[in-house]
Amino acid sequence: MNQLPESWELIELKQLLSYVLGGDWGKAPDFLEEGYEDAYCIRGTEFKNWIKDKGSTSVKRRIKKSSLEKRILSQGDILVEISGGGPEQPVGRTVLIDKSVLEHNSDYPKVCTNFLRLLRSNDLVDSRYLNHYLNYFYLTGEVVNYQGGSNNLRNLKFKEYEKILIPVAPKQEQLRIAKQLDDIITKLEIVKSRLERVPLLLKQFRMSTLSAAVSGELTEDWREANPNLQTVLSDNFIQSYNGKPLGDLPEGWGWVSFKNAAKIESNLVDPKLTPNDIHLAPNYIESNTGRILDLVTVEQDKVKSNKHRFYPGQIIYSKIRPYLNKVCTVDFEGVCSADMYPVKANINREYLLYVMLSDMFVYWTSQQQGRVVLPKINQKALNEIPVPVPPNEEQNEIARIVGELWAKADAVEKQYNLAKLRVDKLTQSILARAFRGELFELFSDKAERVAQPQLENDIDEQPREQEEASAEQVDVTPARTQPTPKAVDDKSELLSKLRVAKKAMSAQQLFDSDLVETFKAIDELFVELKRLLELNLIEKVGEGENCQFKAIK
Repeated sequence: MNQLPESWELIELKQLLSYVLGGDWGKAPDFLEEGYEDAYCIRGTEFKNWIKDKGSTSVKRRIKKSSLEKRILSQGDILVEISGGGPEQPVGRTVLIDKSVLEHNSDYPKVCTNFLRLLRSNDLVDSRYLNHYLNYFYLTGEVVNYQGGSNNLRNLKFKEYEKILIPVAPKQEQLRIAKQLDDIITKLEIVKSRLERVPLLLKQFRMSTLSAAVSGELTEDWREANPNLQTVLSDNFIQSYNGKPLGDLPEGWGWVSFKNAAKIESNLVDPKLTPNDIHLAPNYIESNTGRILDLVTVEQDKVKSNKHRFYPGQIIYSKIRPYLNKVCTVDFEGVCSADMYPVKANINREYLLYVMLSDMFVYWTSQQQGRVVLPKINQKALNEIPVPVPPNEEQNEIARIVGELWAKADAVEKQYNLAKLRVDKLTQSILARAFRGELFELFSDKAERVAQPQLENDIDEQPREQEEASAEQVDVTPARTQPTPKAVDDKSELLSKLRVAKKAMSAQQLFDSDLVETFKAIDELFVELKRLLELNLIEKVGEGENCQFKAIK
């Protein structure tokens, strides 16, 4: 952030704070010693759904009176997470204490846990403005340079963190920026909360599909259209499990023990003899779906103990917690942990995989865990688990139908991931614009200077850090020659999109289209819109929130 608007300053965070203090977790609610009072304690747990819940899920604690007096939260306070986090969630998240937070359980004071730190701003900066910047700082990923500790418990190096430089606008502009960001971020959080329901719905869909598959409900109509199917493994059918009768199955189906549906193939080898073998680790198998997320080699993983060798066509099943019931199919050769079973199916492999992923199978294997420090299911217990087996043709049909349904679920999941990525990028892009002083200048003189002509190929190939650097240096870079309208007409994907649409579209609609593959951030989209406007190839319709763009005929 080398270039700031006139009258803005870069000021260290600690110079913007009037009060900094760690939290207090206190004692349990039933602690009755004198000198302690009831208060509601906000934890890092509350941060995830802060926009919706506003700390309403905080818990009652008993806080020593002398500690409470120094730590009571006030409107405008900022809480920063200083301990916790993990590999996918660095520390440094922040939330703002506003009126609605204090109104929950309003008869009691509010404090924060000792995993958080209270920041109170001084007169130089508006607390909402400061919180938005700290949130932006977190989203950029820069905060990882200010944390230490292990992967599973990280700490914020606060003495270093409080030296970060904050771009401080004049006070009235701070208030204006903060208000605008409040409105935008609230709307984006609503979108995020709706998107967050998608993974749960997909999980429920997949599991209900499996339940229907292993009970025969999924192929009920198919069976009516295909009578007189031959049963399989009829000599091995069982009627009970652990002394209890098994449930009814469709005609032609039967229960068999796992040992009759598949064969567990132990084959321990020394991985040091083949150091470049693929190593399938249970933490790289996705629960509920059987998808393999990543593969490493034995050498990279630096494993030392003996491993099971597996072969194409097998199923790999993890037998020990915390990875119990992770299961996948493999069509390649490699090695896996000794705590995983290579399994050769005697029935349709995909059908057996779906059985092993089902809630029914997971429940039974969970009931069979040995009573040890790290629960697991041994080979004998696994071999006794009941498996519902339909005729061969129906196994194939079930595998086909589930595969098709899950492929559709995967397509929805891909759309969800793209939508989430767009929202996340949009949030960060808006915050970046705000703290460059450009939130209200999408088509101002400042934007005109930023909008240096460059072809889409340049945008696509330019690394993100170079984009940011060029955006900061444009004020001192001589303007390049404007390209001819014909060159833009030939190459602009944005112009092509508007021509195909044959109607006016908002910037948000354009960004949400497949153009996200071209424009990695909304800043780039506005640069291109500005360029096309200057060339009179598109026109702007409406102002403010109603602003749209359409191609000129």
